[in-house]
Amino acid sequence: MSLFPVPIFPFSQQSFYPYSIANACWFDGTADYMSKTFGGSGTRTTWTISVWVKRCVADQNHMIWSAGSNGFAWFQSNNTIQWSFTSGGVQLVTTRLFRDVGSWMHLLFVADTPDGTSTERMRLYVNGVREAVSFTSTPSASQSGDWFNSANTHYIGRYTTPYYAQMFMANFQCVDGTDLSPSSFGEFKNGIWVPKSYSGSYGTRGFFLDFGNSADLDADVSGNGNDFTATSMSAANQVVDTPTNNEAVIDTLQSKSTGWTSIGAI
Repeated sequence: MSLFPVPIFPFSQQSFYPYSIANACWFDGTADYMSKTFGGSGTRTTWTISVWVKRCVADQNHMIWSAGSNGFAWFQSNNTIQWSFTSGGVQLVTTRLFRDVGSWMHLLFVADTPDGTSTERMRLYVNGVREAVSFTSTPSASQSGDWFNSANTHYIGRYTTPYYAQMFMANFQCVDGTDLSPSSFGEFKNGIWVPKSYSGSYGTRGFFLDFGNSADLDADVSGNGNDFTATSMSAANQVVDTPTNNEAVIDTLQSKSTGWTSIGAI
């Protein structure tokens, strides 16, 4: 007989979620990234990006995605999220900080430059809630569009400078030509924002990277065939730490004061 009681949990993480995400992709912050150059532009004025992320290290610059020479979204070293829409200083920055390296968060970037209200043309949602932001400037209603969805090189986990991503990502989806709400990708359950399956169209240049095939991590499963090309990545970059199976990691914030050495991830 064991001298130690075996804990009994009423339910597993998986059973809590109505929609399960099996795999995610780990970006190591030094050389891992995915890229694609589209043969032509999609709808550059209207699109939606949905992605789940889990930071590995705070207080550093880490790129989520980028396109062309001046369209990107990243965690800055001050732990804000900055989204640069296009050239000319059009960008937003969150007013709160994101330093949690132990939890998944859902990010929704919505571009809709034809909207009649200037502050509605770039919208950022975190875990289903519209994020408070400051604008350096907003896109004009006549703006030709963002670098994203253009016939330029698109990166996931990298910017041309280069900056890289040191984080996990899951269910990276782009919907070309439609501005969507968070409810297309998630829902609240017991006050917690959880993922759900997207059932709409992806448009022409849209894609869905679910990182489900370890031998082909950059495959687009949307049906559009918009596969990316992975660089410095292998089957080892596929992980089972996901938004519906959150695994414990070293607290890199705590480690700074206790002498732990951060490994950033697995």
